[in-house]
Formats: sequence, C-alpha cells, structure tokens
Amino acid sequence: MSILTVLEVKPLDGFRIGRSLPDRACLGITAMALSDLEILNKNNLLNDYELLVFNGFDDGFLLCKAIREIRNSKCSIPIIVISRKYDISLLAETFRNGADEFIGSGVCDEELNARIDARMRRCSIDHSALSEQQRFNKLGNVLIDRSLRKVFLDGNDALLSPKEFDVIDFLIQKRGKVISKRDIFRAIYGVEPDARIQVICVYISNIRSKMRKVGAHSLDIQSKWGAGYVLI
Repeated sequence: MSILTVLEVKPLDGFRIGRSLPDRACLGITAMALSDLEILNKNNLLNDYELLVFNGFDDGFLLCKAIREIRNSKCSIPIIVISRKYDISLLAETFRNGADEFIGSGVCDEELNARIDARMRRCSIDHSALSEQQRFNKLGNVLIDRSLRKVFLDGNDALLSPKEFDVIDFLIQKRGKVISKRDIFRAIYGVEPDARIQVICVYISNIRSKMRKVGAHSLDIQSKWGAGYVLI
C-alpha cells in the first residue's frame, strides 16, 4: 500500500483528510498556520509532499495570496481547497491563482476520497516508460513535456498549474477539433460536469495569459460560441 504524504493547512474541525482513503495509507502532516507554510515554501520543501490541502479557510484574500506565492515559486504540488461553503467567486479566484481542486465542505466522505484519489492518480502516472515521441510535443517554439508536466517557450517555463497543464495537453491531443467545456471537464476531472464547469473558462483564460507572457503565439486557443474551444 502506498503512502500519501499530505500537508494540511488550518484543518476544519471534524473534517479531516486522511480517513478512509481508498487503497492507501495516509500520513497527515498539519501546518497550523500560514507562517509555517511560508517557511516550507521559502526553503523549497513543499515538493517533498504529494498533496497540499487548504482546509476550511474563510479569508479568500489570504488563501489566494498563499496559493499565488506557492505557484510563483515554481512549486508544482497539487493543491486542493476545502471550503466551509460553496462560493463561486472564491472558487474562481482560487483556480486563477493556481489551485487544482475546490471542494465544498458539505460533500460526503466517499466523494471527497474519490476526488483526492483521482487527483493523485493523475499525478502519480509513471512517465518513465514513455518514448521520446510520447513525452515531448513541439509546436513551433513551444515544447510540451509530459514527464515534467510543463510547457516551455525557448526553454522558459510558462508556469502552468497542474490543472492548466491537463487542459492544454488535452486540447493539444484534440488539436483542430472543437471541444466542449463538458468534454474538457470530463477529461481533466474524470467525472461528469457539475456546478464547477465554469472553471474551464478560468483555466483557458489563465493559459492564454501565461502563453502571451512568454510569447507562445503558436498555441492559439479560440473560442467557438456555444460550442467550446479549439486549439489552432
């Protein structure tokens, strides 16, 4: 049985990550304050963990600031936000700043475990057996590395979040085809679309912005009104 190393920030009473995880023993390591998390991030220690959970945050400003600082440090650890309530504005902001999953605190244990398991399954795929052709995809001056899960322009990292990488990688595989938001959601979450489907628009906006910053003009994601998106 594999060990899932979890760093949990500000736990919500009675709602713990680490119980009843399917086929996995969970080692829960809790940082009780954001200051502890900041120390780990500054010392480049967050990548020693497999999952970072912000659990029960009420202050959206502090939450988004913490996520943004982690992503700016080029740390790729998967980030899950568990909120006390379902707030679409907070959901959108956390995704814009680099979170990978947003879960309302009212979800049942089975759904919570399934979402965490799906997130970690995507991150634990063994890419060592990939051939060079399967690992890399080059479009103009843009290089997609599926092993590192990163997009580079002339060697410069575009700093996509894990979920943003999932979206662009899926669109690259379907290049030239119009793909609906529902299909993108299914591909990156592995479940049927729910109320969070609008976050796909946030991911697309983030990807476009980051691609423009590094000058990656060969990745042009076009919107098709009422249909979805197409990578040209």
